[in-house]
Amino acid sequence: MDRREFLVRSAGVAAAGGLGAVAAQPAGAADEVRDELGFVPRVFTDAAGKKLPYRLFLPHDLKADQEYPLVLFLHGAGERGVGNDLQFKHKSCAVWATEAVQKKSPCLVVAPQCPEDDKWTGVERWDIPVYRQPAKPTEALRMTMELVGALRKEYRVGALYATGLSMGGYGIWELLNRQPEWWSGAVAICGGADETLAPKVRAPVWAFHGAQDTVVLPEQSRRMTDALIKLGRRIKYTEYPGVGHNSWDKAFGEPDLPEWLFAQRKG
Repeated sequence: MDRREFLVRSAGVAAAGGLGAVAAQPAGAADEVRDELGFVPRVFTDAAGKKLPYRLFLPHDLKADQEYPLVLFLHGAGERGVGNDLQFKHKSCAVWATEAVQKKSPCLVVAPQCPEDDKWTGVERWDIPVYRQPAKPTEALRMTMELVGALRKEYRVGALYATGLSMGGYGIWELLNRQPEWWSGAVAICGGADETLAPKVRAPVWAFHGAQDTVVLPEQSRRMTDALIKLGRRIKYTEYPGVGHNSWDKAFGEPDLPEWLFAQRKG
């Protein structure tokens, strides 16, 4: 079986203009106010007192004795801030909380918000074909890793899945090589990676990019895809002809994306 599925789509995939029905409000504390997508705004505080705002979706009828997958979503550079309200400015990114997905694959969804003066990754420029990862993660990514660890203790979390776009796409690739033992599968959209670290990536990945992207060059995804193919890793790559930076609406609108992601396992 070919480990690489290179899909070039010029038609047949509609942009996700709407999410359809949102899943029923999840069970939880009565005083937690949920947004229109069903997410609860929370704040994670680390041991040093630093804070990271995030939004959390819990499955409907959450059962304390049942294990659930957790989907992490990392937003792009334009959604940074402290208001805890911009992570899903692009509504298509909240596909994991829709009724259709939750009915078939109930899961937790967490979306931290990166501060304006930080990034999910150490890249200085987005429009370059080569990126070399710093030795240490940014503060925002470090706190995100701690947040996911805390949620694994708070809830019965099974498989972990990582999804993100643009700056968040970079962050997803970095998580995969910094925590290779954690992640069961990932979706990296219009991001980039240090392909010299490809041997550390163990999780199956479906990467997406617009062929006409001038913000984050498609060479970023192509180089990492090629590196993983040479290593025999499980990698899918979809590049959309004629599409610029916003390839996330099409990517999150792929009808078989949720089924593909939840079918992935570690190893």
